[in-house]
Amino acid sequence: MTDDILVEMGVSKRLDRVRIMMAVEEMTPPLSTSSTGQRVSQVAKKKNDIFISYRRSTGSQLASLLKVHLQLRGLGVFLDVTELGSGEFDNNILLNIANSSNFVLLLTPNCLDRCVGDTLIQDWLHKELKCALQNGVPVIPVTSNFEWPSKTYHFPDDVQIVMKMNAVNWIHEYQDASLSKLISFLNLPGLKQPSLASPSKAKH
Repeated sequence: MTDDILVEMGVSKRLDRVRIMMAVEEMTPPLSTSSTGQRVSQVAKKKNDIFISYRRSTGSQLASLLKVHLQLRGLGVFLDVTELGSGEFDNNILLNIANSSNFVLLLTPNCLDRCVGDTLIQDWLHKELKCALQNGVPVIPVTSNFEWPSKTYHFPDDVQIVMKMNAVNWIHEYQDASLSKLISFLNLPGLKQPSLASPSKAKH
């Protein structure tokens, strides 16, 4: 996450960008390495408030930005920031999905192209969505410059289900409003209520 990227994503105030970059640095956990040299993530030991699923090619910047915004409001967010491998690492991702209170699915340009005809669920984004649905984790779509293809019948049934869900439209110029709407959609355990105000505004 760089200053230029944050400017492109609509974070206009320099102070806000500095705070976000500092928060990203503090929140990024060190990677552990397995005996085979493969990078692995930590198995979920406590319930995540939110799991963010995204397509790397078009959604990684928004995913990182959302994670910071949500964590600054006191929410526990799981976001994979390493290359997906096989075996134990893949299983850890699925465990974290099953152990989350919410599954936020970022719908960005062309993010579902690989899901077309994916009846064997080989695409990883499709696999994550399937895992959330099977485990009863509420799915919250967040769209950003996204349009459904005209021939949606080519999608597997579990992907078509997303079309019927209420989605949050992320607008970079109105990030606070978009974030507030997303938070209002969240299924949070107990009486946990995050702050809707941005951290910089809450101090004034």
